[in-house]
Amino acid sequence: MARVTMLAQVMTRALSIALVLTAAGLVFKTQIQALGRRLDSLTGGRQTVLMERGGVGYTPCFTKVGLDTDTAPGTLLPVIITGRNGDHLTGI
Repeated sequence: MARVTMLAQVMTRALSIALVLTAAGLVFKTQIQALGRRLDSLTGGRQTVLMERGGVGYTPCFTKVGLDTDTAPGTLLPVIITGRNGDHLTGI
């Protein structure tokens, strides 16, 4: 009887872990989709971007924007958001 109880506990733990991993995967997928919707909602608009190094800057809502220009860090640029590239916006 003890072996059956132990086996049941092991199976319950394995099932619990599987459920947690499945739920975590769904949450991650939902977060990625939400980020995509957020970035898409900013496309076509104008944003003031605070530039950092390497042609990267951030909007007032801390969304990352990549530009094809190398502007001095600390410069505020008016940018038209042209699209997105993965997890950040692109603009001109």
